[in-house]
Amino acid sequence: MYFKLIPLLLNLSILPSALSYPQESEPCSTYTTPTTTPDAASTSSTTTTSSPTQSYGLGTLTSWDPDRPWLDSLKVENGGLSFVLGATGAGIYCPTGVNPCPDSGELVVYWPNWGLNVEVPGGQQTFISFSGLLTYTQAHSIYMPNGPALADTGIWTFHSLAIPSGDLCPGNSPHYNCAPALGYWSFVLPNGTDTGVLACPLSGCSVDGPLYTLYVQEPLFNVTGCTRLKGVKVHSWEGENPAAWQYY
Repeated sequence: MYFKLIPLLLNLSILPSALSYPQESEPCSTYTTPTTTPDAASTSSTTTTSSPTQSYGLGTLTSWDPDRPWLDSLKVENGGLSFVLGATGAGIYCPTGVNPCPDSGELVVYWPNWGLNVEVPGGQQTFISFSGLLTYTQAHSIYMPNGPALADTGIWTFHSLAIPSGDLCPGNSPHYNCAPALGYWSFVLPNGTDTGVLACPLSGCSVDGPLYTLYVQEPLFNVTGCTRLKGVKVHSWEGENPAAWQYY
């Protein structure tokens, strides 16, 4: 399935200890590697096919990059109107007087349109800025200060994802979601080139590892030191709904 991410009002470890984290796109001097060992079944590859039939629903997001296990299955959270890899929870705000206030602790989206699953009136919509930043609107506003990219610069493409019989996902780490995914999204240019998703390092770190901001390959994208991921996986969400009052 294909769609353009445009500003419509959408409602919207088991890493082996021997693995070392590479220097590419890593702003931190150290990263705490999970100490458990791989599952015995962690040798099978995962296959994909393009554009399967899919349904609408709620989901959480993770990175998809099986060639780099330290970057694969990292949770996509949020902060500062950006989508972030490497955090352990979502940036959620609850105003005084809202009781009970929904706070799942996770970034949850409506998919496939990627609107944020919030209670705040008007919702929060996802869009891509002209710089390629994957971002979303501030609560109570539909203003999109950094774009959006309205030109025919690319489309999101959904791919099915066979459930792997085993992988190197660090299930004991709060940074990762090792549950089976429904599929994954990648960003495809008009010429058919699949550019995946770009993970660009932030200047800061979480308490035990690097943080990355997500971008896609727009014409004005000029961030350096980024790592190209294969895409962003979506996982079914059956938790609190709405998942947040608002995301900041």
